[in-house]
Amino acid sequence: AYQIGPRVLTFSTDGDEEADDVVAISRPYMERLADLTGESVFLGIIVGRNRVVIDKIEGTGRRVAHSQRGLAVPLHVNKASRVLLAHLSEEEIEAYLRTARPLADYADLFAASATETNADVWADIHTIREQGYIEWRNPQMYGAAYIAFPVLDSEGRSQAVISIGAPLER
Repeated sequence: AYQIGPRVLTFSTDGDEEADDVVAISRPYMERLADLTGESVFLGIIVGRNRVVIDKIEGTGRRVAHSQRGLAVPLHVNKASRVLLAHLSEEEIEAYLRTARPLADYADLFAASATETNADVWADIHTIREQGYIEWRNPQMYGAAYIAFPVLDSEGRSQAVISIGAPLER
């Protein structure tokens, strides 16, 4: 009747060597980004069909970005998650989108989902593949800007995503 889900990551990454490795490798860069920007920095990985934040550094001052460690966000629902989706093959993405819940189902958590379609998901995927990152503004939070980019392994495969959110004035 019970199944272990991504929230198990809220307890520890001990014992998960892959997660430990990506956290250990990414952490110095996250700290440098947090020092440079003063903003919150998040590290997420794919767990099943979701992005799950496994590490974060809280920013100082007024914050526009927050994420609960262990919270599962489907790969198609927001732009940070789409960074991971963009690094899958075309076939994997198409199969994922065929079986994914409609974006509108997530409008309560992510307001932009109410008006987005799979065409918007594909547009973001193409942007990420061309630029190597994605930037966006939160229409519900005036003056909030975000950027997300992949953490690639030595073979160019995405192992994680780092995202940063900041007020536009910073």
